[in-house]
Amino acid sequence: MNLQVHTNNILNQIEASLQKKNLHLLAPEDEKQKTSEIIRSAILELPKAAQKRIQAEFFGHGPLEELILDPSITEIMMNQDYVHFEKSGFIYQHNDHFQCAFTLDRFFNRIFDTIGRHPTLTMPFIDGSWNGFRVHLVRNPICNNSIQLTLRRHSERHWSLNDLINHKMMTPQLADKLLTSFQKKENLLIVGTTGSGKTTLINALIQKAHSMERLILIEDTDELIVPNSVSVKMLTRLASHNLPLVNQQSLLMQALRMRPDRILVGEVRGPEAKDLLLTLSTGHSGFLGSLHAKSAREALWRLEMLVQMGAPQWSLDTIRKLIQVSLDKIVVTERHHGTRRIREVMRLSGLEHHGFLLEPEYEINRSSCNIQIGPRRNIV
Repeated sequence: MNLQVHTNNILNQIEASLQKKNLHLLAPEDEKQKTSEIIRSAILELPKAAQKRIQAEFFGHGPLEELILDPSITEIMMNQDYVHFEKSGFIYQHNDHFQCAFTLDRFFNRIFDTIGRHPTLTMPFIDGSWNGFRVHLVRNPICNNSIQLTLRRHSERHWSLNDLINHKMMTPQLADKLLTSFQKKENLLIVGTTGSGKTTLINALIQKAHSMERLILIEDTDELIVPNSVSVKMLTRLASHNLPLVNQQSLLMQALRMRPDRILVGEVRGPEAKDLLLTLSTGHSGFLGSLHAKSAREALWRLEMLVQMGAPQWSLDTIRKLIQVSLDKIVVTERHHGTRRIREVMRLSGLEHHGFLLEPEYEINRSSCNIQIGPRRNIV
């Protein structure tokens, strides 16, 4: 009998023994102690490596152990028996998986206990933070009788503008331009696809905030770094049990009552876009926020649609005028051959009857990768 088959048999024996003794009826500490005793006696004849692995299956991270310990891995994606991970901008398949459904369920339950929420049929999604990762989980029946888990590593390093220059995300000249825009309290919308560096860029810029400048940060997931002691972060909350929903619209209303010097929104993604733009149009400056889009043109289209979600009675002309008076620049980030970079910076320089006027302040020519700056205007 090979080691893999023997290990699986041992796991099945442990599972049967644990279920027979109804350990789940014990207090958590007593359950853990009894479980440890049963496992230790069952794995005595196994090699040390197999013993360590079974212990990790029941009490640790199982096949994810080495991925979680590797700081260069930025994302872990788990689809029942399949594990994939992202490293240096590329996705690879992991050559390991949980050995049985019983230990997989225990692993998920440890995550649920840490987050403080368990998925249900009525609320099959979970978002939260766990072990240095942002967690997103979807359960059955949404996902074909399986559980889909995505772990995105929270960066332990606070990237500065100099770090972004050293990693070729931007040139020193562009960093100076963006810092000047930030210090002049221009309203900047950072756009790009998933993992293109939007949050990293925002965090680098807000490190430059004055120590007595009050920033109110609004997020769905905890990713932005509060820059000083006078600033505040507020997180949304999904409705659960007897707790009502707290969305970005309600948090924005609260932010206006908190004497903000700047308001930041981690990601604009819904009808709160209407309230946000109304706030900016009344003189609140220094906004920083992100939005998923591949270009400045696409970002403006998406923003129009999001505002319409919050104000379906408004005309397109009204929405475009609101956008034009509220935003100063759109910064577009992208992932190119596994590295992040800023592709273009566009100023909203005007609005005509046929669309927005965008003036490029910085852009990369894709064919030559040369920087081009000029007075040319794009009409959106």
